[in-house]
Formats: sequence, C-alpha cells, structure tokens
Amino acid sequence: MSLNVLFYWWLQSLQYRVNALSTENLRLKETLEILQRNLEYHHPVNASPAGTWIYIVGVVKLENGSTYGEILKIYARFIEGSGNMFIATSPRIGIELQASAETALIVAQKISGVDASNLDCMLTVVADRQLDVIDGPSAGAAIA
Repeated sequence: MSLNVLFYWWLQSLQYRVNALSTENLRLKETLEILQRNLEYHHPVNASPAGTWIYIVGVVKLENGSTYGEILKIYARFIEGSGNMFIATSPRIGIELQASAETALIVAQKISGVDASNLDCMLTVVADRQLDVIDGPSAGAAIA
C-alpha cells in the first residue's frame, strides 16, 4: 500500500470522527436548551437558594365556635439530614398539623418521584397577627 493511500485512509477516518463528534455536540446543545427551558418553566418565581415562601389560607376557630379565614405564610427549605420534618410556627402549632405536614411530605415525594429520605424539611408557618393555635388536618392539606 502506498503512503498516499494510507494518508487518504487516515484523513477519511479523522473526517468520520469529526462528523460524529459534531453530530453528538449538536444533540447535546439541543438537549441542554430543552433542559434550560424546562428549568425556567418549573422554577418558582418566589424561590431563593435558601427556600421558598408561599401563601396559604387557614381556618381560624374562635372561642364562640365561629370561624373565619386567615392568610398565612409558609417557608419550606430542605437540608441534608435523615428524612425528618421540623416545624416552627408563630403562633403555636397543633399536633394534627404536624402529622398532616409529615403526610404531605410523604405524598409529595410519591407524586414527584423524589426520594427525600436523606433530607430534612425545615418548615416555618407565620401569621401576620396573633392567633391562638394553627392546627387541624386542613392545615396539613394547605401545606401539601
């Protein structure tokens, strides 16, 4: 085989590799663009690196038995841990809300397909004015 034939074969081989890499690079760029668009779509407007505040509506029960709605803020943040739920509230929190919040976390994991067993959920519930206790299963439903 002559040197020209070997050189031609080597050049063809390089051209084939360049074409394959160019095609792969194009596919990777397209995939990256799709992922970036999806991230922008799914990224909450009120998110920050530390966590996310959302507003929920709670039901307040007065001593006379009547009820009214109250707007509360909830802040959720996940940190490395062992799957625990930590809840801080202002005002105080009831037992039912704690159980409902833990159930909401389990359901959210199932629906999203995310395993949070190595994360702790830090949840803060805040009312703009003094309330007696935040409690009840509907409070947990609102958190979910």
